[in-house]
Amino acid sequence: MSDVIALLDLLGGGQPVEIDVALAELDPQISSAIRAGDSQTLANLLGGRSNMVCGLFPAKEKDEEKEGDEDDAPVKEPKPSDIRRAA
Repeated sequence: MSDVIALLDLLGGGQPVEIDVALAELDPQISSAIRAGDSQTLANLLGGRSNMVCGLFPAKEKDEEKEGDEDDAPVKEPKPSDIRRAA
């Protein structure tokens, strides 16, 4: 299967490829599916999935975040009376 993926990568890369030589090294059913552009048959021969789903989730809104989150708390500047010298 890795040979088929490598060949498809070369074909999609835009580099000149000797297609007949490369396809001759593959299984005849796979090479005929590639020649015909039959992605369904190729996926079945390689054991690929016919359906795939990509799910996206939106980021949390500020209102949904936990209240009292220490990372978002404002930083208090020390007062001059709070600063003491160490001996």
